Amino acid sequence: MKENNPKGRLKNLLYWCCLLFITACTLQDEVVTTATSAKLSFSTDTVAFDTIFTLTKSTVRRLTVYNPNNNAVIVSNIRIGGGANSPFSLVINGKTLNEQNNLRILGKDSILILVTTKLPESRKDLPLLVVDSLLFTTNSNLQNVKLTAWGQDVTLLKSADITQPTVWRKGSKPFLVADSLRILPTGTLTIEEGVTVYMASGALMKVAGKLNIQGSAEKPVQVLGVRNDGRFADLVGQWGGILFTEKSLGADINYAEIRNGVIGLYVGIPDSDTIPDVIVRNTKIQNMLNSGIWAATSDIVLENVLMTNCLEHLFKAEIGGYYRLQHCTLVNYRSVIRQQPAVLLTNFLRFEDNRGQIQTLEAPLQAILQNNIIWGDNEEELSILGISSSQAVALVQKNMIRTTTKTSFGTSNLESQDRIFPKFKSLFKNDYSLDKQSPAVNAGLRVGIKTDILGKKRDEQPDLGAYELQ
Repeated sequence: MKENNPKGRLKNLLYWCCLLFITACTLQDEVVTTATSAKLSFSTDTVAFDTIFTLTKSTVRRLTVYNPNNNAVIVSNIRIGGGANSPFSLVINGKTLNEQNNLRILGKDSILILVTTKLPESRKDLPLLVVDSLLFTTNSNLQNVKLTAWGQDVTLLKSADITQPTVWRKGSKPFLVADSLRILPTGTLTIEEGVTVYMASGALMKVAGKLNIQGSAEKPVQVLGVRNDGRFADLVGQWGGILFTEKSLGADINYAEIRNGVIGLYVGIPDSDTIPDVIVRNTKIQNMLNSGIWAATSDIVLENVLMTNCLEHLFKAEIGGYYRLQHCTLVNYRSVIRQQPAVLLTNFLRFEDNRGQIQTLEAPLQAILQNNIIWGDNEEELSILGISSSQAVALVQKNMIRTTTKTSFGTSNLESQDRIFPKFKSLFKNDYSLDKQSPAVNAGLRVGIKTDILGKKRDEQPDLGAYELQ
């Protein structure tokens, strides 16, 4: 005789009721409407790509396709208008294709379509606009979403070596360094005005030969990462840096903009003289993950240089060397994580070797700082450190410096202890030219630099920093 179990029977009854309810709901959802009034809706009417380099694949854009109806619909056809010749591609249900037929979308449900593009070589120097459409046919309704991409034709460089005198001439299409560009000891690379060099993620320019960048005030040479649109415009760390190796023949950099890398220039060209290895004039170095310029036992001259917004130092020189900085604006406002001064000069470097022992490298330091603005949101933005066993000589004259100690660098400088501030035009807009009320106006020393970073003439009583008030 079977045992009477009311609780068990109730549990089974509830189970079957739930199953019937779910089945009924599913069957209801699976009812397909063929009404012409049943249309789709989309998360956007245009899938747009910012500048895409020819022959390289874009990032992915997402398009959500909604079925706002109570019942399911059959999308009889999804296709790219340009078909197989279109530079755009779709990923639907994990498959890359240009067309999909008979796709069911349940009522009040949606699907996700991923869109990518790879633009063909155009052989044009100017940016080009590529336009296509993504077409949807549902119950005889034809709907579309626009596809647009701004493309830029480039000369693509992969593991490229410069072994002889080479000129990238003005008017040429941009260059894209995919991984590395090496200037070998027998090579010289000259880059003329208006040329743009895009550096892919992690890409490096290694200089064992000679680098000449010769831009102009109107058309500077640009070296920057591949993402420069919208929120990426100031993004640090997009590429590696320009590295000068031990036996490099150095560089003459005039009118350049170097942005959004890990290090702008790393200079390690040790020698016993004070002849400049690297000369940088009328140039902007901005938005670096580490330093704008990082040097070791090298000889560097900076004139009319703007360096801003690096997560560590703007200018860092270790183990001595010769450095002359004149009419530079060195301003760092990355205080959220930055602990270091904007400018650091030392005649030594201490490090731990593989046995855990502290070792010291040292070499004489000579530094001349004149007519500069050295500022930021740290209390101490200039640090000159030396150990007595090596020479450390610094002439710090007619600069505006944020510092904690009054007259710490000599009485000719303007210091924050005197409640003096640079008064730039607009920090919010990254405009570091001087307001007419700035104490930096007419506060400089004549050092033979007759124009400013914009090529404008300096007067008989020059202003501090890279910009002369016009």
